[in-house]
Amino acid sequence: MRRIKEIKSIQNKQRSIIILGLMLMSMNLLFTDEIGKTNNYISIGSNYLEEQQFNEAIKNFEKALIFDDRNKEVYFLLGYSYQNLNKYKKALSFYNKAVKLGADDGRIYYGIAECYSLLMDKEKLLFIIKKL
Repeated sequence: MRRIKEIKSIQNKQRSIIILGLMLMSMNLLFTDEIGKTNNYISIGSNYLEEQQFNEAIKNFEKALIFDDRNKEVYFLLGYSYQNLNKYKKALSFYNKAVKLGADDGRIYYGIAECYSLLMDKEKLLFIIKKL
C-alpha cells in the first residue's frame, strides 16, 4: 500500500512539473517582445512572397503591423504584394505610407512608378521619375 502511495506521489509531482513547463512556455509566447513578433510575421510573409502566395503574405504582413505600425519595410512588402495581385491603387497606398514614414528606398519608388505606369497615370509617373 505504501508503494502505491509513493508511485502516486511521484506521478503527481511529474504532472505538476509538466503543467509548470507548459505554463512557462505559454508565458514566453505571451511576453515575446513586439519586435520579435513583428519579425516573425515578416519572415513568414516573406516566405509566402517567395512562393508567390501573395494573399497569405499579406495576411502575415498585416499581422506584423499590429505590433509595429511604423515599420517601413512592412508597408513596402504590402505594396509589393498588392502590386503582384494587380491591385495597383492599394499597392500605391502602402508604398506611399512607407515614403511618409521616411523610407528612402529605390525599390519603393520603382514600385510606385510601375503602378502609375500600369494605371496609365502619366502625370504622376513623370513626377516620380523626376524624383529618381
